[in-house]
Amino acid sequence: MASIKMNYVSAADIFRKLSSSTKDTELYRAVKEFGRLLKTHFLLHYMNDLDLRQRIEKQLNKVELGQSLSRSIFHGRGKRLYVGAKEDIERVLLCSTILQNIVIAWNYLYLSDYLLSIGDSEQRQAVADGISEGSVISWEHINMLGTYDIDHLEGPVFLASLQQMRNLKLRHSGQKE
Repeated sequence: MASIKMNYVSAADIFRKLSSSTKDTELYRAVKEFGRLLKTHFLLHYMNDLDLRQRIEKQLNKVELGQSLSRSIFHGRGKRLYVGAKEDIERVLLCSTILQNIVIAWNYLYLSDYLLSIGDSEQRQAVADGISEGSVISWEHINMLGTYDIDHLEGPVFLASLQQMRNLKLRHSGQKE
């Protein structure tokens, strides 16, 4: 690693040598030990830093929430994708991803509309801070087994225009005005 850092050899050369050799070479064992050092350093930092642990846990919770949404959308056949043609599997996964994105986009639009309806700037900021601390991945308000007929909608669903939503200026938590 010092050779790479000091530009004596490129990382590509190291990887080329690693890929063409067996796992019992000194270079392979050295890179493996270096990886263990990095992992140990991270684990010690992780155990010592409460803020880091909380940030990682928050991100893991968001990932799990996204996976739960995926399972909720993919409700057919006991939430299992059985073997089929590759194209069919890809189509199912793509449709599931599109539906997840629709749910998230709907939530963003709804929350933007709600924020724009709040007249008091301090209250608006408090709601925005609450939204930023949480997640827009929510689907309890959506009937996953229902039939949707959007042909009979009368007028726009949201009160705010797209331009108004784009112009919505909020400060981030901790940011001074």
